[in-house]
Amino acid sequence: DERFAKSEYRKMFPREWEECEYCSRSNVADKLGRFWELSEYEH
Repeated sequence: DERFAKSEYRKMFPREWEECEYCSRSNVADKLGRFWELSEYEH
C-alpha cells in the first residue's frame, strides 16, 4: 500500500524497518524468493 511509503507513516515504524522494500503483485514472488534464499544463508 503506497500510503505506508509516506513519511508520516514511516515515522511510526520501528527503526528495523528503515530499509523495507515495497512490492507489487508483479514482483512479489521474486522478492519473497530472494527473502527466503537470504534467510537460509543466515541459519
